[in-house]
Amino acid sequence: MSYRDRTTRRLHLPSGATILVRKLSVGDFQSVGKIPGTLPEHDRAKLLSAAPDQLTPQMMDFVVKLTTLILTRCSGPLEFEGESLRIVEKTFAACAADEISIDQVDQADATEIVQAVNALSGLTKEAATAMRPFPEEPAPAADDAPAGETLRAAA
Repeated sequence: MSYRDRTTRRLHLPSGATILVRKLSVGDFQSVGKIPGTLPEHDRAKLLSAAPDQLTPQMMDFVVKLTTLILTRCSGPLEFEGESLRIVEKTFAACAADEISIDQVDQADATEIVQAVNALSGLTKEAATAMRPFPEEPAPAADDAPAGETLRAAA
């Protein structure tokens, strides 16, 4: 396995297209305005594992920006039936012949791309579970006398 193989993956998308994706970098996170490490622990876990209706407006804004970045910067050209199309953030009418608007990418393909980049980058539900703090250990019950004291008193 080469070094490049550890940071990239070729995907076969539901539409039949193929695409090469890469993992996210620190620069990518900086370009969307907030590095996840600066979010409180519970917010990072919520960001990775919550349904969209459970996200705060700040978190939803981050997800939208990150998804756009993944589709436009972490993805190579979309290859389909001899065409090679670069995903861009433009209206479909403004795209050149070798470009496809982010709005024109099939939702199933976009979801597959985002999930693959998240997995390569360690941004998965499993990672969210792993970063949760340990639950508090239960405190010993102070009201109950230890069993040995009860036995000694009875003897």
